[in-house]
Amino acid sequence: MRPDAIAGSKTAFGFDPTSVWEFDQSGPVTARISPATMTVAAAGSTSISDVVPGEGVWPAGTVVSVRGTGFDAKTSLKVNDTLIAGVRLVSPTEMQFVLVQPTEIRGLRITATGKNSVTYYAYMRGLTAQVSSRTLLAKIEPIFSTTQRTVATIAPALSMSGSQYEAVALQNPNLTDVTVGLSLHAADGTVLYETSRTMAARERLALEASELLDGVAPPAGATIVVTASQPIDAFSLLCDEATATAIPALPLEAQ
Repeated sequence: MRPDAIAGSKTAFGFDPTSVWEFDQSGPVTARISPATMTVAAAGSTSISDVVPGEGVWPAGTVVSVRGTGFDAKTSLKVNDTLIAGVRLVSPTEMQFVLVQPTEIRGLRITATGKNSVTYYAYMRGLTAQVSSRTLLAKIEPIFSTTQRTVATIAPALSMSGSQYEAVALQNPNLTDVTVGLSLHAADGTVLYETSRTMAARERLALEASELLDGVAPPAGATIVVTASQPIDAFSLLCDEATATAIPALPLEAQ
């Protein structure tokens, strides 16, 4: 959004059809692309910018925070696909509601109606805690699956060219800190290096493997085992700075 955008101005918005896929059990199917219009809202308008927690199945009684702008005593919240209670205004930038039943938060359709009406689909907005020194990785925003694990084994490292390297993406979807252990194993199972770190709530990162392992680069055939005190998101990437490509791979446990 340009800082000099004029409130009320509109612009067309759409996706490149070649970048959108849909899948069913038999494979990819044709996706329908619908053009849209984006309107610049005036200052003070009702908006939603984040929902916490943003993913995972949470039990009845969980307090969900809806964050944004323009909330007041007249603002109402509607949540599709689940039962809620205890809607309350916390401040002009936060409202809360309570889950009545166990609910998967990701994908919930939440509508706030006040000075205007706005709809938001909940997802995990991770907070980048450390930026890689690698040019390509520093520009990557990892998108995680909906399955969290306490153990994730990164596939054996391949032989790399000078511009290639292995990277690991991690995210803590919990509302509390998580202790994460990382151990590097040779092809024969020998432990080559071990380290640990604390990931704050909602923290995410995408780093070269050696950046996570205190400068130790995985040799060909080595695996990295990630363990966590609570379930987290994890996957690996094969990166190539020369071709500006990053190929993701799920942990072995998912395969």
